[in-house]
Amino acid sequence: MANPRKIGPRGTLEYEYVQLGGPAPFDMWVTKIHTRSSNPAQIHHESMMVVKNPIEYYEKQADAQRDKESDVEKRDGDIPLYILDAMVDDFRNGADPYFVRKGVFASGRVQPNVLPPRTAIFIPKGHYVILEVHYLGNGREDSEQTSIDFHGFKKQPAGFRRIKSTSLYETSYVIPPRRKRYVVTFRPKSFPRDIHIQYLLSHMHVRGRALRMELLKPEKAPEVLISIPDFDFSWHTGAEFVPEKPIFVPKDAGLRVVCEFDNSPENPANPDPDKEIKFGQTFDRNEMCKMNFGYTDAE
Repeated sequence: MANPRKIGPRGTLEYEYVQLGGPAPFDMWVTKIHTRSSNPAQIHHESMMVVKNPIEYYEKQADAQRDKESDVEKRDGDIPLYILDAMVDDFRNGADPYFVRKGVFASGRVQPNVLPPRTAIFIPKGHYVILEVHYLGNGREDSEQTSIDFHGFKKQPAGFRRIKSTSLYETSYVIPPRRKRYVVTFRPKSFPRDIHIQYLLSHMHVRGRALRMELLKPEKAPEVLISIPDFDFSWHTGAEFVPEKPIFVPKDAGLRVVCEFDNSPENPANPDPDKEIKFGQTFDRNEMCKMNFGYTDAE
């Protein structure tokens, strides 16, 4: 960031999107990312996006979508993500095949963040890096400034594969008040090609109790790829799991996430057990359950 960002009091805080410098002057194959914050206690999370266009392009698209939206009840979550949606839309419609989203800073994340062996994030010449920042707020005016260092190569090293990214999550759930155990099972996701999962990153809020991801193969019992039976928001939010060997997922298999929430008074982190909880980005008033992961194509 060229200058510190101002942070308002605690509440529903909009995600901030900041362009880091200009277009990449050359191809970059990034193998290590070192993120530093002047005020880490204020950060819920920071993610970097590699995108084809400058931030102004996505801001214009976001403004157009915001003007069209008349019913906020149809929106997923309590914070609009118009700019992120515009970036993802470019990827989905094929306009930007090199889009990638990578978490770079959160509670529990070790710095620097070293990518798994023989993998790299590819930043093509002319592409931009945009930082997504979700601040927490602490009841008073504050500020924060982030810097990021990239380490890697100008040319693709022999044997290295390009990291891609995706997320598994659901938004259509309602957790009843005072419910001790509420389970949400995701619809399975499959891929059109064989892949190798290189790392996984779970995300829940303060009512998150446990989660696991399963590999579903035809006519076989589910295989548990990762299980967190006692989720802790204070450090699991930023902690990546890197398997000893990349996890092979064949194209005819599915990936399924199962999440468990605790909205009871027995949950010491629960700020209001009498409240009905829906999906949303504000960590103390809403819930999320996501499994983010990086993968490479299997060849």
